[in-house]
Amino acid sequence: MLKQQYENLSIGLPYISIKYGKPNNKANGTGNSQFSHINFKAKNPLMDSSIVNGNYNIALLNIKNNAEALKEIPRGLRTIFKELKDETGENFVHKAYSKLRKYMKLDGIAPDEIGRLGPDEVTHSGAKVNIEGGYNPRNNSISYTDGFFNRLEKHEQLNFLAHELKHAEQASKIIRSGLISQYAGTWAKFQVSGVLQNPLNVPVQMALKKARENGKLSEFVKGAMFACKDETLKDMTKGHANTLKLPQYSPKSIGYKEGTNYFESYKTYSNNIYDSEYKNNPIEIEAYAFGNQIEKHFQIYSQINKF
Repeated sequence: MLKQQYENLSIGLPYISIKYGKPNNKANGTGNSQFSHINFKAKNPLMDSSIVNGNYNIALLNIKNNAEALKEIPRGLRTIFKELKDETGENFVHKAYSKLRKYMKLDGIAPDEIGRLGPDEVTHSGAKVNIEGGYNPRNNSISYTDGFFNRLEKHEQLNFLAHELKHAEQASKIIRSGLISQYAGTWAKFQVSGVLQNPLNVPVQMALKKARENGKLSEFVKGAMFACKDETLKDMTKGHANTLKLPQYSPKSIGYKEGTNYFESYKTYSNNIYDSEYKNNPIEIEAYAFGNQIEKHFQIYSQINKF
């Protein structure tokens, strides 16, 4: 009864809009995302993070020996960068994504393509334009708003693509560790919490008030969690169908250890890129490090080859 009551509310569950707004591309789907956020009127917080964490600044790279510098770039990446040389804009994004996915051995595991979420967000004052998007583990998709495809430099696009592909890889290891049900429950908790705490969602706030007045608040929230987890698990099962066909990791394997560690990290995951919980979460630390590494390799390669 409570499940049905919750689903009948006009609050968007199980289809909850992510921070960047209501999805307009089925590739994005539903639920929260591990999103990337780019502000063109201020320093890019993701790039700032790479500098703060002691990564590189391409302007300071003093490459004295090109041959030695190129040796530091994996052969597979050198081939990819060479093939991407003359690509630009959306063509670059899609080709780079396809090649990175194959390089990471994620064909059939990561999403088949990058989805579009529509126009970038413009603040009310017009002072800032934000590109938003990211990886959605609920239905295994990666999507970005329009500016990602035509406003970023190639090295930035590569960084973010690699970052989100790392998240797809992490999700696949959680699922292959036999934790898809628990994974769905964790994401359902995030989604329900976000909806219930949104003061602008009038139908939800009215339902919460009524439940509180009737002494049914705890029961109401549990019903919401049950409904959302059920739908999230259905979406995850569909979105990760290929991963579920792969053999599960044995409890003593490295993959199982990685998958269980990732799941533990997801329990404290935060979507706020300015939160310490976000910056210090092992999942994001790994994804940032990988994205920055790919970007650094591309910057060195393109500088040496002058393109």
